[in-house]
Amino acid sequence: MDDCFDLTLNIPAKLNLFFEVIRRLSTGFHEIESLVTPISIHDTLRVKPSAGLNFSVKISPEEKFQRLFAGKTIPTDDSNLVMRAVYRLKESLPQRRDLPGADIILTKRIPSEAGMGGGSSDAAGALLLLNEFWNAGLSRDALAKIGAEIGSDVPLFLKGFPVICRGCGEILEPVAGGETFPTLHFVVVKPPTGCSTPAVYRLCEPQGPQNSGVIQRMIDAWRENDLETFAEGLKNRLMAPALQVAPDVRKVLETLGRVPVPLAGFSMTGSGSACFGLCRTHEEALKNAEFLEKNCAGTVFTAESELAPLQILRTG
Repeated sequence: MDDCFDLTLNIPAKLNLFFEVIRRLSTGFHEIESLVTPISIHDTLRVKPSAGLNFSVKISPEEKFQRLFAGKTIPTDDSNLVMRAVYRLKESLPQRRDLPGADIILTKRIPSEAGMGGGSSDAAGALLLLNEFWNAGLSRDALAKIGAEIGSDVPLFLKGFPVICRGCGEILEPVAGGETFPTLHFVVVKPPTGCSTPAVYRLCEPQGPQNSGVIQRMIDAWRENDLETFAEGLKNRLMAPALQVAPDVRKVLETLGRVPVPLAGFSMTGSGSACFGLCRTHEEALKNAEFLEKNCAGTVFTAESELAPLQILRTG
């Protein structure tokens, strides 16, 4: 193997556009149904040759991200999903004793305890990069099976987008033709308070099987660029319990309801605490973001749906 190259991958955050909790399982997990899109807020993973296997984390230098992660400690041991993914991938390879060392550098931008999938996305990125770096030759389906052992959200970042998630999140159905769908424009607000996923789920009241066809109507409307019909489907069953866990969520949602350019709709992603508003254009998103930065505590982003497959950049 050529030992003079680096690999880099931008790995996206996600938004749950629809999220229903169907029932609580005897295992303690929950059966869910969700429509998910990745968005243009990224962490970045870089892998380069090294004598050993090392992992480091840095915060993106932009002031926004320095403020966002101020005072937070991101672990670099095997409690981080990146290293759990790396070790699990290595264990699965018959040539694991002969694999070259690597420096793995993670640059963080995706907020934590936000419901935006940052840890799961990072783990998926690590599987993709080390699969390439070690010339392992595993398919994305094989990587997704490894990812499912690490976290239920990891496989969705290895599939086509947008994607419908069912079961405990491990049953994935990429939406046919989704990569050609019109771009969605968002404002995203991460309040100062984060949400503990277990705490939110403990307070959730599952609603039983839902056969309303909301997700299909949303997909059809998205395909036809019918934003108003699409926005009618924005829903998150975890929002009510999240309001109890993190009262800041209520403040964000109230502020999203009075932005200067009315939103097509707004909701919360995952188990929170990040909330998002659906705008009609990028210009509307920028104008609303300016208002939110002045009137809403937390970190404000503009973002777009990002449906292209993840691409690894090779240099050297």
